[in-house]
Amino acid sequence: MRHKRVGVALCLTAAIALTAVPAFSQADQGGKPAPAAGQQSLYDQLGGAPAIDAAVEGFYKKVLADSRVNGFFKGVDMNRQIAMQKAFLTFAFGGPNAYQGRDLTAAHAHLVARGLNDSHFDVIVEHLGATLKELGVKDELIAHAAKVANSVRGDILGKNKPAAKPAPSQAQVSSYSSPKPNVGTVPNNPNEIDKDLGNVWSKPYDRYDHDELKKKYEFYPSNIAFENNGVPFETPSLFTCAGCHPQQYEDWQGSMHAQAFRDPIYLGELMLAVKAVGKDVAKQCEGCHTAAAVVTKQMPGENEEFDFSKLSDLAKAGVSCDVCHSIKRHTHWETPSREPENASYVLSPGYKNAKGENVRTKYGPFPDYEGCGGGFHECVESPLHLRAELCAGCHQVFHYKEHFPFEHTYSEWKKGIYALKGIQCQDCHMVDIPTFKRSADTFQKPQRHEYRHFFNGANFTMYLLEKLRAEKMGDKKLAENAQQKYDMAVARLQLAAEVDINPIYNEEGYLSKVKVRVHNKRAGHSLPTSLTNLRQLWLEVVAKDETGKVVLKSGFVKEEDGELDENTYIFNSDGMAHDMSFAIDPWEVVAFSRHDIIPPKGYRDVYYTTLSDLKKHDITFHVKLRYRAAPQWVAEKLFASLPKGFDLKEIYGLDKVPRPLPAVDMVDKTVTFSTHGKPSKTQVQDRGDTVKTPADAYYEQLGGEEAVNKVVDLFYDKVMADPSVNYFFAGIDMDTQRRMQKGFMNFAFGGSLPYKGRDLTAVHAKLVKAGMNDGHFDIFIKHFSDALREKGVKEEMIAVAERVIESAREDVLGKR
Repeated sequence: MRHKRVGVALCLTAAIALTAVPAFSQADQGGKPAPAAGQQSLYDQLGGAPAIDAAVEGFYKKVLADSRVNGFFKGVDMNRQIAMQKAFLTFAFGGPNAYQGRDLTAAHAHLVARGLNDSHFDVIVEHLGATLKELGVKDELIAHAAKVANSVRGDILGKNKPAAKPAPSQAQVSSYSSPKPNVGTVPNNPNEIDKDLGNVWSKPYDRYDHDELKKKYEFYPSNIAFENNGVPFETPSLFTCAGCHPQQYEDWQGSMHAQAFRDPIYLGELMLAVKAVGKDVAKQCEGCHTAAAVVTKQMPGENEEFDFSKLSDLAKAGVSCDVCHSIKRHTHWETPSREPENASYVLSPGYKNAKGENVRTKYGPFPDYEGCGGGFHECVESPLHLRAELCAGCHQVFHYKEHFPFEHTYSEWKKGIYALKGIQCQDCHMVDIPTFKRSADTFQKPQRHEYRHFFNGANFTMYLLEKLRAEKMGDKKLAENAQQKYDMAVARLQLAAEVDINPIYNEEGYLSKVKVRVHNKRAGHSLPTSLTNLRQLWLEVVAKDETGKVVLKSGFVKEEDGELDENTYIFNSDGMAHDMSFAIDPWEVVAFSRHDIIPPKGYRDVYYTTLSDLKKHDITFHVKLRYRAAPQWVAEKLFASLPKGFDLKEIYGLDKVPRPLPAVDMVDKTVTFSTHGKPSKTQVQDRGDTVKTPADAYYEQLGGEEAVNKVVDLFYDKVMADPSVNYFFAGIDMDTQRRMQKGFMNFAFGGSLPYKGRDLTAVHAKLVKAGMNDGHFDIFIKHFSDALREKGVKEEMIAVAERVIESAREDVLGKR
């Protein structure tokens, strides 16, 4: 508060306070305001004590009769209130009464909490002016009184901040301090946001104090912080990181981390963002894509031209070894949104020792040991490097101003089953494909020796570009490296999802719809993830009758422009701008109008209707689940916006964006079924010892008892060769196991052999106790389906077999 501003306890009235002081000079210890030399005080000009008494009594009559403000005085002793107000105004207007009341902000805090705001203050000032006018006070004195009242508005409504404290010396603080707890929070009273509620729709609602945030975050809107002790970052090369870590360096080369600041999609988006909202927004993007160059201020400034060819090697190295291994800690819960966002890390590449020498510090997941770092750097054990929170700050991208998460991969993971089971980002993205599959299917964490620095995900397009770049440079080894990572990305996509196709018949037995269920089988986050308003994961469907006539077609890429046809079902999001219109650019997206992505281990159903005659015939449904990083028009727009010094022809040998953009077929499946029939009803009754299955004819189509027995043998051969499930059968008599399984499967598929086995829940209870879960059950289904394929069973019959086995899942896993 300015000087010791005093106020009336409960003065809403305050408005009362209406009037308090700052038009005058006031002593620090609460002395009364003094008029300028040679001038009468306002108190004397108004008429002294009689005038103050009349004014206060007339004022309160108006206030208590006004429903806009009288609610604040319920339960108040008004005689005491009026007496206090007279004493206060005598003091405030320069009279002889010594008033020692409470601090205005503290006195009115409870009223502010109840909703006291600028509009109420305006009512109070209005009544004060009207009262004085009725008493014959001159207009210039009324204006003076109103000025006095308005001078304390900020104190009464709790808006004035205390005077800034002297800045501590450098010796008293580290080079990084956490932001204030209240930065970016919404006021308790929403009405405080607008001084004039009558104009609430004409004024923007701003939840964050951006000036304050810029003071706390040097590189805002990036939340990255830097402990600058004079130790430089190193650019990965054969002479730095690769000298001691050749395998890690080779894994990193060509990875998305290495390409983070060479990605033309990113660079085009960056240039458009800067053009649209200013250079500051670049810090948000660069804080993740080239963090070391940002904190060492190597990126072009406000008035400097962005020329990619002139950037340092450190900047072009993107997410280099030093970036991840210089992360000292995260600041995820201190950000404006109070969750990981926009590079919420503290980077600390080293320190000065007692001799003033640079000492490099590298943080990693394993304990220090003698000789660690080879004299080049010190090693510091960091549990953070074993957790998803290491990745979170750059895989949660928020709007630069509104802090809306338009990319939220970490949150998708955190709210899913993988986080619950302890599978971190590293357990799927820093391993090879077989290990990734094991982590996703069984929730088994990799061993230390299985981790690699691949950082492999779904961005197959960038690996293709990296291969072109390597070939253009004549670097055969790097080209092979990029090809390997491309193959891994495609394999991940093709392992990530599965598709079921099932006919739905109406009560008359006619084909009504076809349900396509898309499962997210192995992505630990949603499918798709990252910039979900740009990604395209879609179903390409074609249905033909038995004559070959196409009766349904959807999801095809149009040859003329590379775009998807209008009937395509796409799993992604639609962005929304401030005015609730469609938006796709990250600097415009502040909400989602549609958010149709598939959660980890979840699914989405899509229904298709076919038009055909009522004659009975077969329909063949061919479904592909396809993926590409962005729509054709977006890619062409971004590639046309590349910065100076980044030439597609020179770098990749490309004259233009390929049309259509490359896409990966994640699933390709064909099923044939009749236009007449009934839904297959498979269910388990009596705790699993009687299983009703589809028509008995199905058993004969499989090949009867001999074929089923051979399939069971093939199935167990596959199971016993699979380390992700074979340990469940340790110590079990497999001859007996196979014999019992053959009896059950013959029975389950409609054979005449009686099955007198034990209750399914009881017989599998030991395995469930040992850890058998849905992931393992999925593996068993897959091995059985593969065994059927090896015996030449048709896909539509395999689908029926899968439904039969699926019907027993809950009993086997003890969920009923």
